Amino acid sequence: MNKKLYVATLLTLGFVNNVSAIEVTGKLTQENAFYAESGTTNGAAGPHKDTKPFKSETSARIYIDGETNLLNSTFHVELQGFNDSQNPVSSYTDSEDYTQRETLREAYIDSNIGDWAIRTGKQQTVWGTADGMKLLDAINPTDFSELVQNQMEDSRIPVWMMNAEKINDNGSQFQVILADPKSSYIPGLSSIEDNSTRTVTVTRGNGAFGAKTSALSKTTKSVDQGHPFIMKGVDAISGSSNGILNIIPEMGAVARTFSALGAAFTPSYGSGFHLENWGYATVEEFVNNTGGGANFGGACPDYVRRESDANLPSAGSAYCLQEIAFNTNKDSTNLLSGMTYKTGAGDYDSDNPDTVFEYMPDATFKTFAQFAGAKSKYVREFSDTDVSAGFRYKDTTKGGLNFSLNYLRAPDTNSHIDLEWQNENGHKLTPSLVEDSSGGGSGATGYKSVKLTDPGGNSDYGSRGHVATDGTYRLDNPVTLVLKEKNAVVDNYGGSFDTTIETENFGPVVIRGEALYQKGVMTPIIDRAQMSVGNITEAFTAKKGDRFKYVIGTDITALTNMMVSFQFIQDRNLDYEDTTTTIANNYGRATNTVYDTDVTGARYTGDMASMSMQNQYQKAEKNKEFYSLYLSKPYGSSGQHRWNNIFIFEENGGKWNRLDTEYTLNDSTVLTAEYNKYFGSEDTMFGQFKAASNVQVGLKYSF
Repeated sequence: MNKKLYVATLLTLGFVNNVSAIEVTGKLTQENAFYAESGTTNGAAGPHKDTKPFKSETSARIYIDGETNLLNSTFHVELQGFNDSQNPVSSYTDSEDYTQRETLREAYIDSNIGDWAIRTGKQQTVWGTADGMKLLDAINPTDFSELVQNQMEDSRIPVWMMNAEKINDNGSQFQVILADPKSSYIPGLSSIEDNSTRTVTVTRGNGAFGAKTSALSKTTKSVDQGHPFIMKGVDAISGSSNGILNIIPEMGAVARTFSALGAAFTPSYGSGFHLENWGYATVEEFVNNTGGGANFGGACPDYVRRESDANLPSAGSAYCLQEIAFNTNKDSTNLLSGMTYKTGAGDYDSDNPDTVFEYMPDATFKTFAQFAGAKSKYVREFSDTDVSAGFRYKDTTKGGLNFSLNYLRAPDTNSHIDLEWQNENGHKLTPSLVEDSSGGGSGATGYKSVKLTDPGGNSDYGSRGHVATDGTYRLDNPVTLVLKEKNAVVDNYGGSFDTTIETENFGPVVIRGEALYQKGVMTPIIDRAQMSVGNITEAFTAKKGDRFKYVIGTDITALTNMMVSFQFIQDRNLDYEDTTTTIANNYGRATNTVYDTDVTGARYTGDMASMSMQNQYQKAEKNKEFYSLYLSKPYGSSGQHRWNNIFIFEENGGKWNRLDTEYTLNDSTVLTAEYNKYFGSEDTMFGQFKAASNVQVGLKYSF
């Protein structure tokens, strides 16, 4: 269907040479932005100072409008030149397709065929009117490069579509849309190179047990690091320190190092010392030097020691694990931190985790054997054969109530992530939990370990390998965690209304509303019990469900000519999940005498925008509420200037306030300024951007 749409569009545009009239206009814009507060934005390598610039954007838009002899049509083309010399991320400094920076913004022809007005080409279609948010506006994706600071017409991404509209004899309107679907552009996610692979390679040297790290080869990298508007939920996917895309290969490198240690011990202790045989020792036992994980700390003084005093006693296991992680990833991800040499476990706290190994206290050595040498890969699976199709009906009742009914079936512009393990041949591996019954050295049974099995029934993955003659420990079957970005097809049923009521005190009062019922939306599900035992693909899943969103607003005019608009917005998750899961185990953590404690953890809907490793992958609200107040007033002798202010308060304390003004110098030149302040709880949609509060100044020249 898309190919036909493209062909029809291009053929139509090809007849533009039958031009009978043409007009060229344009607009030059210069905008500079500075941080208003010092601090560290999500995923940044370090803090910035206030007044530091992060944008110096120059854009030139050319508008070409004309008439053609073909079907008495008109056409419109919008071209854009773009440069941002101050953007901290190099890929955002110039044009890019399907962003707000693209060169060909719009290109369409308006024709009339019978009773139908048909617009064909690259364009925007607006169905919603809510302030500061998109509700019914589900056809065009959004560029969130500046979150929601930009005007909708700028952040909305035009797509190729056929838009046909008919005005009926009674004044009602019927509109049909066929569009080429695209994803929204999200900093830290959309710029990941498709099919990119992350790896960490540790080369073995001549340290104790022949396993000391002597070289480190890393191809892990942060995505858009330093961008001011990376959400915590995105940082949890691709961030340099917190993102699973980078954590997995570095955790795999740590597991690989332990495998090398095990291989080095084999000549003295036999083949049973291989990591994959330790199904009765967990991370927490290792950290606390108890149970099957006890008595490993003695390896640390000879393995890696940043302490200068060679006479210190043997390190605790927790410090050993931290030092191995440090030498593997050079502190680039939050694998483990806060461990001290003499006191061992230090800040380790699995009840309030904020590092990787704290989230997996019940994961066994055998589980990590499966991950030894693991890589990660990011893959996009957006289908080019899909098409967005919808319609809208608009009418007015005899009482003066304007209303619309609309339906759209389309891939969700906001993508979701599915995780799966694959072997080197790209075959999907199925995870299962297997119970150890050997008793191990401590007599414990019932430990659960992750086993990855391919379609042929083979489960020999992970740490099985050998030490080559060059001293390199080589794995035979390393695995890859594949992050698949997908866009679920969603059915959108919506409607809107507005009406005006005359009042004695406030004059005309506009009451308006929008509602949207969505079927098939994917939302993240967090399972802390599965996370605890290291079953990663089952700990982070996506669930299909329904949502109902609505906004109720009222508009009045106050102080002669000031528009005042108030809105109440609610997003209801109709398939919200908040329960607990239990994985039956017959052992107790941090003890070698009681073995009857199950692994129990919360299973819940995660907050897509703000969940992170530092807030325990925060739970979403079942019914999330927002309140907004919008003010707009002209000023000057003839009202030629204008100021606007929008304030949005979200449930749980997040806040955003934007004050902006336009000062008209003459018919062609306008000065602009705005102040965006984010504040409130840092674990909310808006509050997390406190350090990204900014001041922008600009100039617009039209010709």
